[in-house]
Amino acid sequence: MVTDVVEKVKAKREFRNIDDNFVQKVAAIVIAKRKRTSEEIVKGARALLRKVIVPMPSKFYRKLEKYKASKEQQQLAELVKMNRATREREEAGIYPWLISLIKSLQDRTGSEELLDFGCGLNLIALWLHGLDFSGLSYVGYDVDKAIVEVLNSFAKNFGLNARAYCCDVAELLKELLKEKRNAIMLFLKIVDGLEEIEPGVSEKIVELDGVKIVSFALRSWGGKKIKQRFWFERMLEKKGIKYEKFVKGNEVFYVID
Repeated sequence: MVTDVVEKVKAKREFRNIDDNFVQKVAAIVIAKRKRTSEEIVKGARALLRKVIVPMPSKFYRKLEKYKASKEQQQLAELVKMNRATREREEAGIYPWLISLIKSLQDRTGSEELLDFGCGLNLIALWLHGLDFSGLSYVGYDVDKAIVEVLNSFAKNFGLNARAYCCDVAELLKELLKEKRNAIMLFLKIVDGLEEIEPGVSEKIVELDGVKIVSFALRSWGGKKIKQRFWFERMLEKKGIKYEKFVKGNEVFYVID
């Protein structure tokens, strides 16, 4: 039944490039919530996936090869605006602030590695806004194979020390917890969805070595106001973890050492 559901979920264009194993995992979670009919499960799985990924418009997939080959800044800027998360950050002027934050953390920690979980098109947006990659390696992780292809082509086209991988972030974190590394890590508007898929994942994130920049949306895609995540602050305080908090546009950021 799960295999059949995966095919139906991926029949919709926005989910066609999502990793099969991840879709199967999400479908199993929906089934466990006692969704009984195939229609209910497919609908529930798509709704849960939208909490983890930012679906790209059909135009992105139609012109995928064009975007992979692009070296024009105007075309890349157009691409960034197709993604709702990166577009919102651009409109709110968040990327210049985020770049300044990353640079200050580099200076303080000596880190030369930027890891981006649920990366979307952040790499391109950061580059367009002037992030210096000469002393910084970038690794992005996303479940959309098409986005990963675009990022890797972009990095190659511009000679950046950057790469992206298609993977399940929740599973990846289990491996990273075993490692010691001095990295700056981005978890931008992904934790809410991850918590629904794997409750308690926030605790794994804050226990990672390195500096974590975690953000949450303060408005839904439909414009509805979302409460701040005071549960997250209480969890940090209970663990005795220091953090800084910043509200930028419709997004709240936590910087955690």
